[in-house]
Amino acid sequence: MDTSEKVKKQKISHNSSPKSLLDLNDDCLEKIFSYFTIRELIDLENVCLRFWSIAECFYKKQDLLEINVEYHSKEHIGDLAVRLGPYVSKLNVTGRTNKIYVLKFLSKIDDEPRFIAVETFQPLWLHCSNLKLLIVQNVDLRDHLPLMQETFKSLRVASMIRCGLTDEIGEYLKTADELHNLSLEGNPEIKGSFLPDLKDQLKKIDLSRCENIFEGSAFAQFCQNNLKLETLSLSLPLSYDPYTQPDTIMEHLDKLKKLESLEMIYDAMAPPSEYSPVFPKLKHLNLRPNDYLVFGLSSPMSNFLNSVATTDSVEDLYIGGSFDFDFDGLLPKFTRLVRFKVSMIMNQFKESHHLAINMESRQTLEHLDIPQDQITEEGLLEFVKDCPKLKYLNIRLNHNITDDFVHGLLPYLKHRTQCLELCCNSTRITEDMEKEIIDRGISKIHFNWNLLTN
Repeated sequence: MDTSEKVKKQKISHNSSPKSLLDLNDDCLEKIFSYFTIRELIDLENVCLRFWSIAECFYKKQDLLEINVEYHSKEHIGDLAVRLGPYVSKLNVTGRTNKIYVLKFLSKIDDEPRFIAVETFQPLWLHCSNLKLLIVQNVDLRDHLPLMQETFKSLRVASMIRCGLTDEIGEYLKTADELHNLSLEGNPEIKGSFLPDLKDQLKKIDLSRCENIFEGSAFAQFCQNNLKLETLSLSLPLSYDPYTQPDTIMEHLDKLKKLESLEMIYDAMAPPSEYSPVFPKLKHLNLRPNDYLVFGLSSPMSNFLNSVATTDSVEDLYIGGSFDFDFDGLLPKFTRLVRFKVSMIMNQFKESHHLAINMESRQTLEHLDIPQDQITEEGLLEFVKDCPKLKYLNIRLNHNITDDFVHGLLPYLKHRTQCLELCCNSTRITEDMEKEIIDRGISKIHFNWNLLTN
């Protein structure tokens, strides 16, 4: 190629360089647009038809629409609904940000549902026509339900938490032919009359903080009709009659032989249950009282726990509250635990000079959460050394644990393949200990100083 041809090509190349965004091809514009938020894309689409077309491509790729009415205006909600509604399969709506006030172990949640004018959310129910998952929290939905009738028809997962619902919701759930996961947590006005009419394909239901569902026979019929149920969360009642006695409720639950996960919030003042249901497939069990300020009481769940332990299928066990029954006799029955968590005071720990959880699950345990002030350093070290798979250890609030515990762990950690996360806030383990570990280049232990943990 001679010099004149080179110069000619350089001129052509120089003259063809883009002078504005509109001179770029669509691939370049899509790359640039990918850095914008949806709100910015809505502004950009008004520039020209080409920008609108490229913005539309991004709308079609959206699978989730999240709305928080504290940050989204009525106009913005409408814009998002029109642009993204036809394409998203998941909608998450929050009415207010929960304000949690923590005092030791007591937390209070600002859980009053927020009133939102129907016209504000009307575009959501109109344009989000292909939803598979709906989550609504802290929004009073009672006036919105008629507009949501079509929304329920395609839902597979519906979570309406603290939404001021009553049994009227049952009329709309009847149309949810594909629903298999339902949460109605925190709707105490629900009586449960619609429960027997729920489709039998339901796999998971959360009825916690709905204490009135046991009035009458509806809950018993629900258990009889939903024998395939795998996950159940519920709060036991606060008053007792022939329908709401713990024994009566346990008898209903005993029908759910395919249950794999059970969460129960119980009344610490309730009479103990003598009925012992058997769940042969139960893997996850969460028991906690509705009042963490009640101390020194025998748990109404003690017989139930012993019954569950006999099946030896539980892998995830969380127990909250204050217990006076024999934990040392109970825990050896759980031999497959992968995750074990307790909260509040277990009175047996006060009498033990060593770790009072006499567990047979050492070989399987991966997550141990025991924020107790009664466990001794020697007992804990002896226990942890026998847990080869342990990945997470929460010992916060235990003032008996010092840097010596970490020093004692180091020889044992050398032979482990995974790192151990140690939650040690409010112990006597110091930040100097963490600095020493970092300086020595030891990667098998990670310190977590957060006060609130999972």
